[in-house]
This record gives sequence, structure tokens and C-alpha cells, in this order.
Amino acid sequence: MIFAGLIVTIIGTVPLALLTGSDDYWWLSAVQVVRGCGIGLTTTPALATGLVSVPKERISHAMPLFAMLQRIGGSFGTSVLTAVVAARLAAAPGSAAAVAGAHGWIAVITAIVLIPSWFLVRAEMSTKD
Repeated sequence: MIFAGLIVTIIGTVPLALLTGSDDYWWLSAVQVVRGCGIGLTTTPALATGLVSVPKERISHAMPLFAMLQRIGGSFGTSVLTAVVAARLAAAPGSAAAVAGAHGWIAVITAIVLIPSWFLVRAEMSTKD
């Protein structure tokens, strides 16, 4: 599920990396829906996979830790990409290319995350055999 979610997220992010100033709002909305579905398909299974390795008596301690790490990671990523957009906007004010560039980075980072998720898929497949 995580691997499929990452693929859907990339499919929803690539059009945003190719953003121009004349893109239709309906198209952008549809792309964001696809992207949101991909993120949803990724985050919950990733949390569940992480909790599988936690002993039952420690889950009450692990859940807040996972939630905290998710929030910190999301905030950090958002901050870095906001800085990328701000730097590009300083060079070319009002440019859709600034937002497109940030989404290009998001697509690349998501593609990199495909690598460990593929190992996770293979490990899960080998335990089923």
C-alpha cells in the first residue's frame, strides 16, 4: 500500500512541477485530489508498519512519538520548501516557476522514498512465502 501511495503521490505531484501561470483551476484541483489520495495511502500504512515492530505494552508510548515525528518532519519539509519558493520568488517575482520548482523537489524526494518502500514490499512478500 505504501509503495502504491507513493506512486499516486508522484503522479499527482509531477503536473504541479510543470505548473505554468495559465493552468486551469479545475485541473489543479483534480491534481491535488490525486496527490491527497496518494498521501493518504502512504501515511496511515507507514504508521501501521512502524507500530508492528513495537511491543504491545509500549504502543501507548509509541503512538505519541510517531505523531510527533510526523508533525516535526512535515513542518521541517514545509519550511525547507517554503524557503525554496521564497528564494525563487525573490529572483522572479510572481513566477509560477517558483512553485513548480518546489513541487519538482517534492517529486524527486518522493521518488527517492520509493527505494526503501520497495525493500519493505519485498520483505513483506518474503514473509508471506
